Amino acid sequence: MIAYQNLFEVRDYQKMSDALLRNLYRERKVDQKTLKFMAKYVYDQYDFVKNKNMPHRIAQSNKPLHNFLINKWYFDELYNVLFIRFSKKLGIFFWKAVDVKIIDKFGPDGVSSLIKRLSIKASKFQSGFIYQYAFMILLGFSALLTFLILN
Repeated sequence: MIAYQNLFEVRDYQKMSDALLRNLYRERKVDQKTLKFMAKYVYDQYDFVKNKNMPHRIAQSNKPLHNFLINKWYFDELYNVLFIRFSKKLGIFFWKAVDVKIIDKFGPDGVSSLIKRLSIKASKFQSGFIYQYAFMILLGFSALLTFLILN
C-alpha cells in the first residue's frame, strides 16, 4: 500500500490516488462516497495547488461562463438599469423642480429675501433723532390701546 506521507510528492497524482483508493475500497475501510471525495480531493490538490496554471486554463476554455460568473451574474448592471438610473433622474427632478423652485423659493430663501426687503424699508425710518423714535413709540402704543379697547 502507498504511504500517506508521500501523497503530495508523487508526480502522477491520478494513478497514485486511484491505486490508493482502490486498495482502501477493497479492504472495506471506506464507503463509496468517502472514496469519491478522497479521489476528488487528491486530484484537486494537484490541479489547483500544485499546478498554478490550471485555473487560468479553465477560465480561458470557458470564457463566456467565466465572464458571466466573474461579473456577479451582471446583477449590478441590471440593478443599475432598473433602479439606479430611474431613481437618480427622479431625484434630480425633485431637487431642481420641487426643492429649488418651490420649497426654497417660499421657504428659507423667500423668508430671507422678505426680511431683507423689509429691513431696507425700515432702515429709512431710522434717522437718529430721538423725537422720531418717541413718535414711533407713541404710534405703537396708540395702536395697541385701540386694539385692546375694540376687543
